[in-house]
Amino acid sequence: MAASVQSVDRAFRILGALTTGPSTLSEIARSVDLPISTTSRLLATLEDVTAVERIDNVNLYRIGPGIVTMASGVDASRSLAAIAADELRSLATEAGEAVGLSVTSGYVVHEIAEERPETAVQLRDWVDSRLPMHLVSSGLVALASWTDDALDNYLSRELERPTRKSMTDAAQLRQRIAQVRLEGLAWTVDELEDGITSLSAPLIAASGEVVGGVSIHGPSYRYPGTRAEEFEKLVRAAAERINLLLT
Repeated sequence: MAASVQSVDRAFRILGALTTGPSTLSEIARSVDLPISTTSRLLATLEDVTAVERIDNVNLYRIGPGIVTMASGVDASRSLAAIAADELRSLATEAGEAVGLSVTSGYVVHEIAEERPETAVQLRDWVDSRLPMHLVSSGLVALASWTDDALDNYLSRELERPTRKSMTDAAQLRQRIAQVRLEGLAWTVDELEDGITSLSAPLIAASGEVVGGVSIHGPSYRYPGTRAEEFEKLVRAAAERINLLLT
């Protein structure tokens, strides 16, 4: 029994170490003061139950999709998308543009829900898309919550650049993310695809971890137009209401 309790304690220490962002095996072991072999064994168990996940092709671990629901105090039968549905519909109506809800998964954000009003021009449906974090506003608000070490790990990779406006320079991205930390919001313009502008506020679990974003996005030719300040107030308020539902 004592050994089982010790394993649970160690597992929670590992999960706590990962709340600051993706880390390598050695970084996690050092943070929780455990041998690498013990840490690796516990990570394998946590990975089996999706409490943590390994980022493809790199030796990094982060909080897994299975823990987001639990960390948010959400019953497994009620998804984040279902809990946020009413708020997303209200936001889409108020904004007059498409809105979305996304969660982080490794080094991408996973769009899990969208609502859209009846507008003359519709964007593509992004639900179930997995998008690089530096290219989308919801990814930037998540990156802004990471520690410097975790952010360095992300920026040390070769970053995708699908448009001429995609920002991939590490120094510029650090400056941008510092600004997002101050403002609590992120904008992207023509960075994932030409002609798409997006605004996000952070989705925050009960644990205090930023696990994704609430977004408004639309065609760059009309959005945000002269309503940027209004949109910022709308998405911030909607995110705050959704975050309260997750406590």
